[in-house]
Amino acid sequence: MKKLLSCLALALVLTGCGGGGEKAPEKVTKTCQLSAGEGIVVDVVGEAADEKSKVDVIHMKTNINFEDLGVSADAFKEVSDEQKQELTDQMKTTILTSMGIDESDGVTFVKNEFTDNGYELHATFDVDLLAKALGAEATDEMNLEAFVEGMEESGMTCK
Repeated sequence: MKKLLSCLALALVLTGCGGGGEKAPEKVTKTCQLSAGEGIVVDVVGEAADEKSKVDVIHMKTNINFEDLGVSADAFKEVSDEQKQELTDQMKTTILTSMGIDESDGVTFVKNEFTDNGYELHATFDVDLLAKALGAEATDEMNLEAFVEGMEESGMTCK
């Protein structure tokens, strides 16, 4: 019995108390925001391993309330599901086109829908698409600091 307990204790010590190894390093994010009026908010979030590393992914969240869309929430409730889908697709296309990005460029849509408050588009894409949208040269050098600088130059507030 002593030998069995000793073996179990040794196994526990060797496996690091069952911790499963090292944790993955946490990502550093910077959020830049642009507000137009009271009801249009665009958040662009850059994510990287650290401040000096190339940005891995861009998260864009666009929220537009009904008033800024020129329609009341009550009136929108009367719109058919088919019309809502058409409007949703038009909004997505309009936003991407205004950025000079095509859906086939590798954009992943997390959310693209009308809610009780208005329209929401949440998408993720590669940093090179952001550079394209900003009219900048796509580069492997776009680190988190350069991302923030570019966003602030385009009129966004970053934190």
